[in-house]
Amino acid sequence: MLAGSVGSAGMSLANYRPKLAFELAGKPLLEYQLAVLQSVGVKQVAVASASHQQPLSDLIREVASRVEGGIDVQFFAEEDPRGTAGVLGDLRGFLNSEPFLVVASHLFLEGDELAELLAAHQQRPAAATVALHQAGGQGSLLERIRLDSEGRVEQILTYHYSGARSQSTSGVYLIEDYLGKKRKPLNSVGLYLFEPEVLEYIPRRGYLDIKEQLLPRLREAGLAVNGARLNHRVRKLDRFRSYFDLNRQVVAERVEAECGDGTGMVVGEGVEISPSAKIEGPVILGAGCVIGEGARITGPVSLGARCQIGSGATVRDSILSPGARIEAGGTIEESFVDTDCVACRQRPLLRNIVVDLKRLRGRLTLITTENDPGFEYTFCGGLAPLIRLAQERAFHATKRVVDVVAATTLLLFLAPIFAIIAVAIRRDSAGPILYSQRRCGKDGRKFAMHKFRSMVANAEAAHHELLERKDIDGPMFKMRRDPRVTRIGRWLRRTSLDELPQLFNVLKGEMSLVGPRPLIMEEMEFAPAWRDLRLRVKPGITGLWQVYGRDSIAFHDWIANDIRYVKEQSLWLDFKILLQTFKVLKVEKPLRSKAASSGHAEVLLR
Repeated sequence: MLAGSVGSAGMSLANYRPKLAFELAGKPLLEYQLAVLQSVGVKQVAVASASHQQPLSDLIREVASRVEGGIDVQFFAEEDPRGTAGVLGDLRGFLNSEPFLVVASHLFLEGDELAELLAAHQQRPAAATVALHQAGGQGSLLERIRLDSEGRVEQILTYHYSGARSQSTSGVYLIEDYLGKKRKPLNSVGLYLFEPEVLEYIPRRGYLDIKEQLLPRLREAGLAVNGARLNHRVRKLDRFRSYFDLNRQVVAERVEAECGDGTGMVVGEGVEISPSAKIEGPVILGAGCVIGEGARITGPVSLGARCQIGSGATVRDSILSPGARIEAGGTIEESFVDTDCVACRQRPLLRNIVVDLKRLRGRLTLITTENDPGFEYTFCGGLAPLIRLAQERAFHATKRVVDVVAATTLLLFLAPIFAIIAVAIRRDSAGPILYSQRRCGKDGRKFAMHKFRSMVANAEAAHHELLERKDIDGPMFKMRRDPRVTRIGRWLRRTSLDELPQLFNVLKGEMSLVGPRPLIMEEMEFAPAWRDLRLRVKPGITGLWQVYGRDSIAFHDWIANDIRYVKEQSLWLDFKILLQTFKVLKVEKPLRSKAASSGHAEVLLR
């Protein structure tokens, strides 16, 4: 069971709380998952997470003890994020040379989909069988899986919403081919059945995803990868909207099952309800909840343990996590209130709101998302949302002013150096002085990124011949001793002077001085969640990746650095990165990078 990784794009709150811990009708999703897996005969489950989450480990022990009949559940925390397929290689001992099922953490399993997948795998044996269903909405159209005439997976395409075109390893395809037509392409469900032989194609180290990398690798090796179209509709928890819809259904189903009446109420131990309170089901009240005088609750509503509803407060069609509190007179409608959060009188009406409080590196952090329209995110009451919004706007405005002033000053000061470099490039080898390439900017918008040419003029022609010799795992191409680099190009790269023309990109607003490095869409297709997160900010000339390892860093560290910058960006962090960049440029001795500290080879920080 894949418990998710850093950079979940669909639900920003999932970056701070695993989806398996999200409550549905008063129970964590994990409890439903384990009960269904046990019902189809599963005896052992490994929950793999890309981070050491103690709350998740505690939740696993607590939930496993409640599942009747017992089930062996183990928690595995990856030392380094290895991707959805890479983690399978780390679990070779647990998988024990038998066929195994891989389950994504956002699925609400009911058993029928597992039975269909198993039956399809037994009828048409294959190294891997992928559960598929018809796309149900506009968002799901960004993925498309093609099957051949024999029902084998022929192609997997993952698009980004930003453009009309998307690049894949198999070529360029127009997104309008199916976004503009009434088609229902096949999507992956998040369920896979593998034979143990696939483990031989997973490297011991490095990053590897299932859909984007492992399945194509199996096909190239001549192994069968079948697609199983499920008749059963699989319910998912992948957006706050789908979370609310799923909670409504599960609350109604649980109330119907336990009360025999779909408009009833399920009450936990120690619940206190004022005689003047009005409750209309379906409603689930967790243990220890307190409902004040004159409070009104209209279902479907799910209250976690120890929730408090103040006098005269109104709760309608909402989800409250354990310990949440609605103060007297407050009203929430179709909203989510996180654990131990308070909805205050200062904002008495909350509609389509996610009330959340997160403390990241000593400061309160507002959780936001651009992929969940209809929902607003706020702090726990007060003027904090307005203050935070003003801070965000001030940060971006100040960052833009700094970019323009710094880029203009540097271009004027460095003009003579530009001329010297231009002459050196022209005399060193034939070809243009500048090299331009289309890269992805903020929100995926394409722009032409400029560099001083450091390779021979026909370098692109030899690119595919050198792919097997690159020095970094993942989709990006980095090679220390690239034979295409010219003599002057080696000096430009060593001093990073080849990046100086990007100051013009900064002036045009396409880039910033600090941010994730701009990449082409093809280089980001192996990790869509990381791609979607990094494309929320402007790319930069320098960033955390440049000062913590540059081209020698492992791909998983590259992902971690990009995600850290997006989450923690501030003027102070930008200043530290710029300062560290100048220090790094002056140092030419081997240093141990973050990657090296986890067992990787020493790298040269230039």
